[in-house]
Amino acid sequence: MPRPKSAACNTLLLILFILCFFYVYSLNITFFQFTITFKCLAPSSDFIVDPEGMG
Repeated sequence: MPRPKSAACNTLLLILFILCFFYVYSLNITFFQFTITFKCLAPSSDFIVDPEGMG
């Protein structure tokens, strides 16, 4: 039987790992949506090269 302290530490590490995983996952989804939106709003490469000439 493991000691209660080590079990608590393992549980805490597992929770932190899951939270970090979901955080990175949500970041990737947000970045993907941002990339899609940026490409839809600015399909021309001129906007990306010269963002000051948007109008």
